[in-house]
Amino acid sequence: MKRNEAYFMEYTPCIIIPGIGQSKMELLDENNQKIKMAWQLDVDSDALIKKLKFPMLRSVIFRCDSGLSKKMAEAVSDIVSPIAHNPDGTMKNNVRVVDYPQSLAECTEDERDYIYRMVPVQHLSHIITENNMYFFAFNSFGMPYEIAADLNDYIQKVKAKHNCDKVNLIPISLGGAMSIAYFDAYGYKDIKRVMYFVPALQGTPIISSLVDMDIDIDNALSLVRFMFPRSTADMLEKVLGLLPKKVGEKLIMSAFGALNEDVVLPCGAMWATVPPEKYSSLAQKHLRDEKYAALKEQTDRFYKAQATSPRMLRR
Repeated sequence: MKRNEAYFMEYTPCIIIPGIGQSKMELLDENNQKIKMAWQLDVDSDALIKKLKFPMLRSVIFRCDSGLSKKMAEAVSDIVSPIAHNPDGTMKNNVRVVDYPQSLAECTEDERDYIYRMVPVQHLSHIITENNMYFFAFNSFGMPYEIAADLNDYIQKVKAKHNCDKVNLIPISLGGAMSIAYFDAYGYKDIKRVMYFVPALQGTPIISSLVDMDIDIDNALSLVRFMFPRSTADMLEKVLGLLPKKVGEKLIMSAFGALNEDVVLPCGAMWATVPPEKYSSLAQKHLRDEKYAALKEQTDRFYKAQATSPRMLRR
């Protein structure tokens, strides 16, 4: 055995489970050919401005909502359509996660740069070497137990490659919630250690506010900046500065209403980040329609696993 090979085998492979929005996705056609990026969202700024131009001018001149909020809702639905969902939680479109089956050492320079921008773990990879670091990309808007199955497959491939019986997990943000689904479905037999970083193990009130449309208008732009490209967020901020406060609030609520209906409400991963103390009431309120039955079956399962996650962490 070569010296460098022996050195690499001293360390258990580490798999990063990244946070929301930290994995790229492509929108595909019926032949599985890339159309454009599904995430990050690809926005045609010129087309958006053209759609909003006249109702925005009328609203500014007449100091009332002259069809602007309706056009904004339509525009948001168009923008988020690549990641839109059916009521059962499945995605409406054919999307593919840009994955990294190889270690960071085997990634291209551009791939490594992207991963390190998303998760700055250079210090750890310097210690254990990039040969032992992996980035599990997944659909941030998918279903937790489907993501858990993909993670299990990924773990098995890393184990086989390193000829080891266990790996370490590094869940970050949404990755923490996805680890709950993984442990619920597959247990701990393949895991040596778990190193959590700001994990969404008990959800976040931001998502429960989105689900319930309890939007803090003053902080709404920070959510816009997460979901949409900077140019789109900057444009919306300028528009809001020209409108009366009540008209601006209506505009924001219409935008988030479209986002909620198309992406947040029917998305299993989003429900996985609802705080457990809010889940029952929000599910009763928003998922009671029969069309959400398949989705609710999955979210109920996750909620039960989430409720026992503090006991899991003490193992």
